[in-house]
Amino acid sequence: MTRSAIALCGFMGAGKTTVGRALAARLGWDFEDLDARFTALHGPIPDFFARRGEAAFREAEQAVLRSVPTERTVLALGGGTTVDPAGRLWVERHFETVFLDVPLDEAGRRVGTGEGRPVWAQAAERYAVRLPVYTSARTRVDATAAVEAVVDAILAGRGPRIERVALGDRAYDVVIAETFEGLRDRVPGEARIVTDDTVGPLWLPALHAHVAGPVCTFEAGEASKTLDTWRRVVDALVAVGTRRDTPVVALGGGVVGDLAGFAAATVNRGVPFVQVPTTTLAMVDSSVGGKTGVNHLRGKNLVGAFHQPSAVWMSLETLDTLDPRERRAGLAEVLKTGAVLDPVLLDVLEAGAPLLAAGDRAATEHVVALAVRDKARVVAEDERETGLRRVLNAGHTVGHALERAATYGVLLHGEAVAIGLVAEARWAASQGLCEPAFPARLARIAAALGLPAEPPPGLDSETIRDAMAVDKKAARDILYLPVPVAAGRHAIVPLPLEKLDQLLPEPR
Repeated sequence: MTRSAIALCGFMGAGKTTVGRALAARLGWDFEDLDARFTALHGPIPDFFARRGEAAFREAEQAVLRSVPTERTVLALGGGTTVDPAGRLWVERHFETVFLDVPLDEAGRRVGTGEGRPVWAQAAERYAVRLPVYTSARTRVDATAAVEAVVDAILAGRGPRIERVALGDRAYDVVIAETFEGLRDRVPGEARIVTDDTVGPLWLPALHAHVAGPVCTFEAGEASKTLDTWRRVVDALVAVGTRRDTPVVALGGGVVGDLAGFAAATVNRGVPFVQVPTTTLAMVDSSVGGKTGVNHLRGKNLVGAFHQPSAVWMSLETLDTLDPRERRAGLAEVLKTGAVLDPVLLDVLEAGAPLLAAGDRAATEHVVALAVRDKARVVAEDERETGLRRVLNAGHTVGHALERAATYGVLLHGEAVAIGLVAEARWAASQGLCEPAFPARLARIAAALGLPAEPPPGLDSETIRDAMAVDKKAARDILYLPVPVAAGRHAIVPLPLEKLDQLLPEPR
């Protein structure tokens, strides 16, 4: 979302005030310095610290932050302002955030590290703590350049948020935009559009304003994710003369993306493919990473291929027509990502759960972007799930089994993953692998997001056990189980199949 206010974050010495003044002058906007605003209200910051301590300072700073105008304003934040998750989310909802990146030694040179700067003795420790928070900003700019060059870079980076999946000559952008405006540049020429009979009537007119081409539609729902539907999609693509350079556009949720992607991977031995996800779940999970496929009687996603898209376009307006339950279910994959990879994201989920559960657009954009960034990093390192990418299956061993045991569609995928994530964390805690209090924290966040943390009553334990035993992650007699062990940390644990009973959630 393009906002009419910009906030600059970064460590002391990053140049937030200097760059902020220059940027405001270029835009014709007002400039605000949060430290100066605080000083005008409460006196010098060092004196406030000395009298009342850092905790009181941070509380007062957050109150001052919320008094800053959020229209046509450039705001220079304090060095530690966004460490508070609630404050960070407030800034992200009202400002375009920019991290002014300056190496620690350069920052020290700028501010001086002598006796007059005793705080610098803890600078390295503070910088290490704050860097993951700074890098969660919308854009990152090298602030070692001249001021006007930094301003140029900030202005050039405005517009839709873009995350890059770095896969060499198969790298692609994930664009997080407000609408479909700009999609035409990512899909030149005529395309072949695949959608379902729920999404098509809602969003095909908007898509067709930017992308032309014949449409293949199938019945919405997980029950359509079969080889029979895949054959129908392939037949339709062949019938309209799809060539090896003809892009296939998937407009819809995860089922559409997986089916259209599998068809694109196989027609003419592979054609270009653009993901246009319309659900929270597809945005943060299936649209990024190139996994395509269909379900089989023996398990979920057992037939498919790795086929990376050439681009992913997320139009946030499509979430306006999403069923609230579906929207919340997608947040389970964000919760999983925060739990196993990103403590900054987990903190934001916890602080912003009521806003996210209610569908707040700006808060959703922020957590979707962070989850996509995390997944892009994992995919770039381990495209075919032979190592690190396995961690993205946390919650899915139990979750997939719950889906099958309840019959696909009774539990939404995200709901099953939330239950599975909590169950697997509890098992890890019982084995001494996970911080004892962490499963309860995950359960609380899930509940605040409107997600279940416990399975529905009446599920058959034997069916759940059998479903886990044929999970696609099983190798010989060992299941390699990714589990959360603390905020943003994980382990991949070899679990003999005869011990699967240990994972089963407590019956209700």
